[in-house]
Amino acid sequence: MNRSKPGDRVDVKVKAGNIISPHLNDYDEVFCLDVITFENGQYYLFVPQHRFILGTIKCDKFLCRQLNIDFKFVGDELIAIKDTLIHKYYTLDGMFCDKCKTFCEHAAPNRDDGLFRCWSCRQDPYRGLSTK
Repeated sequence: MNRSKPGDRVDVKVKAGNIISPHLNDYDEVFCLDVITFENGQYYLFVPQHRFILGTIKCDKFLCRQLNIDFKFVGDELIAIKDTLIHKYYTLDGMFCDKCKTFCEHAAPNRDDGLFRCWSCRQDPYRGLSTK
């Protein structure tokens, strides 16, 4: 099992709106989706509005707290899948800002505690403070 982390991407094969086994050759499209979190043996993936996949769930504040998902995903569609449905993994190089949770490609830790803080948050001390 390849353990992806938030910010990574995965490919899934889709046929008639359903995610199907990666071993099947009869599929309509391959969607590249972002990993939001990995909890309870399942990957929770962000599904953009322009993609149609059956079985999505709407993210709310309760789900964000329960699964440790960033509140910026409230109102968005997510889907939970097992790793056996993932066709391909993409590990992205970079880090999330510890304050605003924005993914910055090719970022490296820039704080003494091993975390990363983006340039925007270093310039504005009030940036990234959520009221949700």
